[in-house]
Amino acid sequence: MDKWWQEARIISVVGMANVILHSIVLFILLRIRMEPLLRLRSMLSRLAKGTFDLSQRVEARSDDEFGELATDLNHFLDRVCHLVEDLDTILGKVGAANDRLTQVSGTMAQHIDSVRTLVRAAVGQIIAAHGDTARLAQGATAAAGDQVLQRLEVLAGLLNDLMGEIDDDSHYLSQIRLLEEHMKTVAQQGQVLLERIKR
Repeated sequence: MDKWWQEARIISVVGMANVILHSIVLFILLRIRMEPLLRLRSMLSRLAKGTFDLSQRVEARSDDEFGELATDLNHFLDRVCHLVEDLDTILGKVGAANDRLTQVSGTMAQHIDSVRTLVRAAVGQIIAAHGDTARLAQGATAAAGDQVLQRLEVLAGLLNDLMGEIDDDSHYLSQIRLLEEHMKTVAQQGQVLLERIKR
C-alpha cells in the first residue's frame, strides 16, 4: 500500500506538472494566435472613438483570415485617406471661389452705387436743363441759352461716365460667369467624390 501510495503521489505530481505545462503552452499559443485579432480590435476601437490617425496601418503578419482582414482594413483606410484629400481639395476650391465671389460682389456693389450717383446727377441735369429750356422758350436772354448748353454738356459728360460704369459692370458680369463655371466644375468634382464614397 505504501508503494502504491508513493507511485500515486509521483503520478499525481507528474500529471499536475503535465497539466500546468499544457496550460502554459496553450496560453502561449492562444496569445500568439489572438495577437492579430487584438491589434485589429484595438485599431477599430480607436477608429470608432475618433482617436486614430488615418495615416497609420495595421501590420499584416500572417496569410490567414486575420492577415486578410488587416489587409482589407488597410485598403479601406487608404480609400478613406484619398477621399479626405479629395474633399480637402474641393473644399479649398469652394473657399477660393467664395472669396473671389465676395470680392466681385463688393466691387459690383461699389459700381452700382456710383452708377446710381451718376443717374441721379444726370436726372438733376435733365430737370435743370428742362427748366432752362422752358425759360429760354419764354424769351430769356442769350445767357440762359449758354446755361442750357453748359447743362447739356455736363449731361453728356455724365452719360459718358455712366456708359463707362456700365462697361465696367459688364466686365464684372463676365467674372461672375467665370465663377459660375468654376463652381459648376467644383460641383461636378463633388459629385464624383460622392459616387466614390457610395462605392
